[in-house]
Amino acid sequence: MQLVIDIMNRKSNFELLRLILMLMIVVHHCIVIGLGLEGLSPQYACEMTLISDDVPLMLLINSFCIIAVNVFVLMSGYFTIKARPGKILNLLFAIYFYTVLFTTIPLVFHNNIIDGIIKLDFFSQQSNYWFMREYFILMLFSPLLNYGIQNYSQRACLLFIIGQIFVACYLGFIFGRSVNQNGYNFVNFILLYSIGGYLRKYTITKMNKSWGLVYVVLSLITAMMCIYFFNRGANEAAWKLTYYNNPIIIMASIALFLFFKSVKIQNKCINKIAQSSLSIYLFGCSTMILQNTSDITKDLYTKYANDKWEFGIILITISLVTALLAIVIDQLRLYLWKWIESKILKISSKIL
Repeated sequence: MQLVIDIMNRKSNFELLRLILMLMIVVHHCIVIGLGLEGLSPQYACEMTLISDDVPLMLLINSFCIIAVNVFVLMSGYFTIKARPGKILNLLFAIYFYTVLFTTIPLVFHNNIIDGIIKLDFFSQQSNYWFMREYFILMLFSPLLNYGIQNYSQRACLLFIIGQIFVACYLGFIFGRSVNQNGYNFVNFILLYSIGGYLRKYTITKMNKSWGLVYVVLSLITAMMCIYFFNRGANEAAWKLTYYNNPIIIMASIALFLFFKSVKIQNKCINKIAQSSLSIYLFGCSTMILQNTSDITKDLYTKYANDKWEFGIILITISLVTALLAIVIDQLRLYLWKWIESKILKISSKIL
């Protein structure tokens, strides 16, 4: 009962943002995997489905979506991760629920038993859930980060963040040092988490909804730079600009977060649906679903590539359908978790 009350009392502006971020991730995967935009980088041995004339448009769309992961981690820092046993178990149950149903079982049925078993370990490099691996590590560091943000002076917090920016943007993004080469790691998450915590402790009120315009401008700058390098034949440079530790993308992430922070909305329906926001990612990134959405995106692109508006609608539809299916399926997971949680509480009460 208390859990239901807590969910209903959550701020709907942030809950809506969570849902939008997950939709952005689905759109991003449709573009970079389904249409092969990741083929811009030689590190991905794949051929682009996109014709050359359509690459700039997809770079533009991707530039607006690429901030999703950064914003999600920022929000975690803003609200702080509370690494309680129940929350960790709930997260692990969600990960394995979707891994078993939509990755392991399909692989086993296709006689890829070893791959199916390996992918159960989301800490392995073969897992589809790199984000969950790095986020889980961030959870382990969260008590220390929370203590620092709460107890250190504003100057000390700023110095820590500046140091992290130096590592992420200067050493990592510019010079490609392995400590934070592309932002796909918990080191970058520590930076974003710290910024989120700083924004909570030292509230920024200036500009308010104008932060939305800042996000649009910064995303357009990223897109224009990507398109410029692509047109010059520097495909790898164009792809590098989408790294999560690109300072422009980090600033755009902060701007979008601050925009939604300024929005005043409270809606029980949004809060209830947002319970399953993470399921959109877990469902959409599972092997079976990711493969199917990628194939569908690729097939529909070959049919409707000439009509950009029509394909744009199709791309949004694929993302919305994926999200809707995830939310519906997640009702089963939530029901199962409530049952498991009640059993755990019953057993623990007897032991204690």
